[in-house]
Amino acid sequence: MFYGPYTRRFYAIAAWSSPHPLVLDADGVGELRELMREAHVELGLTQGPRAA
Repeated sequence: MFYGPYTRRFYAIAAWSSPHPLVLDADGVGELRELMREAHVELGLTQGPRAA
């Protein structure tokens, strides 16, 4: 995850191999975490609940 000071947005780049790069961006960390969870579920990468 990283923050773009010019865009004022948070970004995450998937670390797993993929046919195309997966880059997510959001206004805040909470929103970005939710997008990351959705990507994991959509790709079947979930391993059950985990304490934060």
